[in-house]
Formats: sequence, structure tokens, C-alpha cells
Amino acid sequence: MKTVLVENILPQDIVTPLVSIGVFTTYDQERVQGQVTYDEKCEMIFDLITRKSQAAFGNFIYTLQKYRHPHVVVELMGAEVAAKIEAKVSAGLPVSDTEILFDELTKNIPQALKNNEETTVKPLVEILTSNGISVSQVEKGSIIVEFRCKNYAALESLKELHSSTKLDQLFTQAFCPKFASRGLESLSVVISEEEFRRHLALKLMSSEHREALLVSEQWLRDRLIVNDELLVKLSLSERCKEAVEAEAEGGQQVKTLLDIVSRRPDSAFAQFLEALDDTQQTGAASYLRSCVGARATRGTFAKPTALVQPTSKTGKRKQNFPPVMGVNH
Repeated sequence: MKTVLVENILPQDIVTPLVSIGVFTTYDQERVQGQVTYDEKCEMIFDLITRKSQAAFGNFIYTLQKYRHPHVVVELMGAEVAAKIEAKVSAGLPVSDTEILFDELTKNIPQALKNNEETTVKPLVEILTSNGISVSQVEKGSIIVEFRCKNYAALESLKELHSSTKLDQLFTQAFCPKFASRGLESLSVVISEEEFRRHLALKLMSSEHREALLVSEQWLRDRLIVNDELLVKLSLSERCKEAVEAEAEGGQQVKTLLDIVSRRPDSAFAQFLEALDDTQQTGAASYLRSCVGARATRGTFAKPTALVQPTSKTGKRKQNFPPVMGVNH
């Protein structure tokens, strides 16, 4: 857990809320703010939270979820995937009987999965458990189910079980025999593609992308132009924008911005490249792409090429970059 928190939390987004709900004291806040680097601040947050109560930890998770850190929550607690179970019943079954059947199914499914005693249910539980998946909640109405996936491998397994209709077969075999005489014929598990995309978009920043951001700092510090247009396109929180703007223009602003982007979900890397392209900083975007490509080819990043930034006749730095070696524009 420590590595996840140290590498992915943005302290400025969560410390004040943690104080406001009583998880941190003002002294805790001072201790965090007294650290210099983001890593040091996050290590302090980790040290403090591990000394708090279980209730405080629950409020810490709540704060992460509410204040722009759902990717960290998913990594720590697992993904909660919402699904709906649709039941096919015998033709002509009265509406009142169908409603009673649905109510009993809603009660039976979580209990049967928890006890795992019925012969028909065991194969379903075995498949889910072996893939890091569990049913965390079943709600009334149209039978809403939440699957908890302990990691992204489990999420991919759930997606495969769903797309192959294996999940439908398992649920049908598990619960239809008991209710067949009541008119239940089959069960189907419905999970939208958007639900899967939503969770996959919350993957932590990959090591390749994080390293590309951090290793390119020296090359970008005198070339990347940090302005309002770029910051708006990155959809940063107000606290993060203020943290960048508070730094002296130039190298320190670039360093802070790269550090912030590296702590966001992996999808933020592509968003950053797109923002650079949209603000006519294609050289910076190409350089970052070349860093990722170099690592994929060699297994490590090549040392950034030292390029001389061209200047205009007025002596001011141009926004467009010269081509990076090995990169086609």
C-alpha cells in the first residue's frame, strides 16, 4: 500500500479535506506540509494514516474517492462493477408471481454465494474466486449485482466471462434449478461496455509513462511552456493548478507539472500529449513519445538528446520544437 500512496497521491487535493472531517489534525497537516517533495509528503501521509483507527482509514478512502483519487481507491480496494441480472420466466407467468420470484432471488443469491453449500452454486463460486472476483452486493428491484474485482487482472477476467456468456451459464446453472418450478428459465448478467471502460480508465500511471515523464524533465524544463491554456486542457484541480502557478516560471513549474501528471491515472498521459499537441508544443509531445518508444525497444530509456532551442529574431523562445531524433513529424 505504501508504494501506491507515495507514487499516486496529490497531497494538496486531500490534506485539507482530511483535516475538515477529523481524520488529520492541524498538527498532522503541518507535518505533511513541512516536507519538501511530493514523495516525502506522501510518505508522511502514509505514516500518519497507518497510526489512525479503522474508522479513520475508511474516511481516508472516502476522501480519496471524493477528491479526485478514484484510481488509488480501485488499486487499494478493488473495482466495484455494477451489473443487472435479467431473468427469463415462463410465458404467461402472472406479474405478481414474477415480482415475488424476483424478491426471493434477490434474497437467495447473496446468501447462497456466501454459504457456498448448494451443489449447483459451487461451480459459480469457484470460478469467481479463482479469478479474484466476488459478489459484494445484491439489490432489490431489477436485481442489481455488484462484482468486486480485487485487481485489473480480475476485471479482465470478469469481462471475458461476461463477453463469452460463461457468466450467464454459471448463474443459470446455480439458481434456476431451485426456482424452475416457479417459472424461472434462465438468468443473464448484463454489464455495459461503459462500465468496463470506466474502470479500465482508472488504471494507475504505468511505469513506462511515469518514467517517461520524470526522465524527460531536464530536456523539457527550458522548452515546455506552462500557461493557462495548457493547464485548462489537463483538467487539473484548482489546488493543483495553484501549485503549478505558485512555482517560479520555467524549470520548477515544469517539474511540478510533470510530477502532478505522473500521479494521475494512466489515461492522463495521453491527455497530456494531446494537450501539448493542441497548444502547438508538438516537439514536447514527440519527445515524450520517443521516450516511451525507446524504453519499449531497449528496455530502458535513452538519455534525452540535448537539442538547442531555436529563437526568433526578437530573441524570444519559439513554441515549436525541432524534430527529435528518430521521430517523424
